[in-house]
Amino acid sequence: MIYTIDDNADAHLASAFIGPSRVFPVKDGRLVRGTWQKVFLLELDGSRRRKIILEVLGE
Repeated sequence: MIYTIDDNADAHLASAFIGPSRVFPVKDGRLVRGTWQKVFLLELDGSRRRKIILEVLGE
């Protein structure tokens, strides 16, 4: 039996726990978050050019 190893398996596992996307509420043009909540982007698969997609729903 031949086994192959994915060079970025650790990034795939971390993404499985964290998830690829989130929903953030906005009220009166400002991000609604709790006292201790922060928003950050986390790169798990090495440095390279990325595209961030922002979708705005609502009124």
